[in-house]
Amino acid sequence: MKINKNATPTKLLWVDLEMTGLDEEKAVIIEVACEGTAFDFKTLASYEAVIKQTDESLTTMNEWSKTQHKASGLIDRIKNEGRDEKEVVHELVGFIKAQFGKEPAILAGN
Repeated sequence: MKINKNATPTKLLWVDLEMTGLDEEKAVIIEVACEGTAFDFKTLASYEAVIKQTDESLTTMNEWSKTQHKASGLIDRIKNEGRDEKEVVHELVGFIKAQFGKEPAILAGN
């Protein structure tokens, strides 16, 4: 499916990632949440997944991330519910294609 870059966008794509830190050389994604909304911010569809990572990735994450993700229960969810990263990427791409079709996905948020 080819994206029509001249199409007038009607939706926004919001993506939030939880990571093991901010060092792009070491940090890995541990959770992804995504929403497609209309321009009036009404949610049209959502996707969320926890990504399984190695014990090494979890034990070497920075202190802020360890404290935050332990308190929120995310570390336990990674160990108990974490899914294969390739599978999550495949599903996320499918979500974006299904929600935006040939329309450009405008990334929103910060």
